[in-house]
Amino acid sequence: MTEIETGLFTELRNKEAGVVQAAVSYSSGSNHFEIGYINTEARRILRLTEDKAYNTGSENPLSDPFFRDLNDHWAKADSILLDSSVQDVLCVGNGNQTSTFIIQSAKTDSGILSVLFDIAPEREPELASKKTSDSHHSVLNYIKDVYYRTDLDGTILDVSESVRHYTGFERKELIGTSVFQFYASKDIRELFLTKLLEKGTVHGFESRFVTKSNRHFYASNNAHLIRDSKGRPIGIEGILRDITERKEAEEKLKAINDKLIKLNTQKDKLFSVISHDLKNALSGPVGLYELILDDFDNLSREELRNYLTELEKSTENAMDLLLDLLEWSKNQFTGTKADKKKLNLYSAAEKSCTGLESKADKKNISLKNRITPELHVHADEIMLNSIFRNLLINAIKFSHEGTRIDIEAESEEDGFVKITVRDYGIGMDSYTLGIIFNRSIQFTRNGTDGEKGSGLGLDLCVDFIDKLGGTIRAESKEGEGTVFYFTLPEAR
Repeated sequence: MTEIETGLFTELRNKEAGVVQAAVSYSSGSNHFEIGYINTEARRILRLTEDKAYNTGSENPLSDPFFRDLNDHWAKADSILLDSSVQDVLCVGNGNQTSTFIIQSAKTDSGILSVLFDIAPEREPELASKKTSDSHHSVLNYIKDVYYRTDLDGTILDVSESVRHYTGFERKELIGTSVFQFYASKDIRELFLTKLLEKGTVHGFESRFVTKSNRHFYASNNAHLIRDSKGRPIGIEGILRDITERKEAEEKLKAINDKLIKLNTQKDKLFSVISHDLKNALSGPVGLYELILDDFDNLSREELRNYLTELEKSTENAMDLLLDLLEWSKNQFTGTKADKKKLNLYSAAEKSCTGLESKADKKNISLKNRITPELHVHADEIMLNSIFRNLLINAIKFSHEGTRIDIEAESEEDGFVKITVRDYGIGMDSYTLGIIFNRSIQFTRNGTDGEKGSGLGLDLCVDFIDKLGGTIRAESKEGEGTVFYFTLPEAR
């Protein structure tokens, strides 16, 4: 042995026997190693008798995995310069019997000198932490929630195996990737991070996520900031809990609640029309009947004619209102479904014009059906007749005597037909035009001859056109008339 080796072994022998210590020399040229010193504690851990421990030559007295690690370490040491050293950490054993060593090796003239020192006491906190972490992951793998740890930029540093159940990704696929790939909205992630940086913790933060198969799910996020020794935030740790079933139940409940609110509004509107508008509409004819009967013997033929003319108007108003009311209530409360088929648009408009001819004649208004007979739409016949009827009644109501109403239609490039109902009556100001399609506002006004309405007819048009897949809008200028445009799918 060299002088250095002899001195080192002597120093090791003089130390306390309870510490695990050993010194090994190795010659890379002959692949020969020799244990120069090994104390009792080291022999016990390595399960070596004293005779076997000091055997020299090619026979390996150590455990195979440990010897392989030694060979790797000696290969590193063989490449260094004289008087330099290389240090590694080696383990021997398995499970609870694992022992950890620091091995320091130096290159000498005769080979490589290695000294092993037990570092179990120094590594105890680290090993305990690893054991706790392993146990932590083991527990997390039995629960449905997802544990995760990321840096502030969103890079995934750790995640539990349960993430596969949620996202379809394996844990190992996600380490090192960004959490942004899972957020349905990047703004939600930014809002989450802002709140977390402000408060340090976030509880119950709800987000919508996207899976590997592009399916969406909702999760509640409980998280806190990870800080360094100086209190600076360096990462995020949290738990995600699937709340998809709860969110879907909430959305169904909201839909039911919205439907109940709508039904309640419709009920109030129905009662309002019955108690106010219909009552007033019927009180007119009743009052006229009373006047005629009370003074019948004293009335001239001209006076009687005037009374009967007014009675006819009042009765027609009441009948129109009653028809609107019945049709509207049936649509609202029974959910009328569209029976769509190919319909001739000219014929549908002409049928409504014929039915309203007498009403238009009383104001000397001409109804001009300018639709070409070749146009067809895909619609429900009853709904289409109702749309034309109500728009024409409105146009007659607000038209001046002696004017006309034009009905036109043209094919659009998007596969729809645009239908126009134009009058040249009193028109609407910008405020009125802005609220006529607002279902929450009940708005009516009298026509040019005192005709009364309920606003239900336009509501019906909006509902039916929507069910047929079309749209409706209006243009108007006070004193110049109104144009209603609505679209329906064309049938070729």
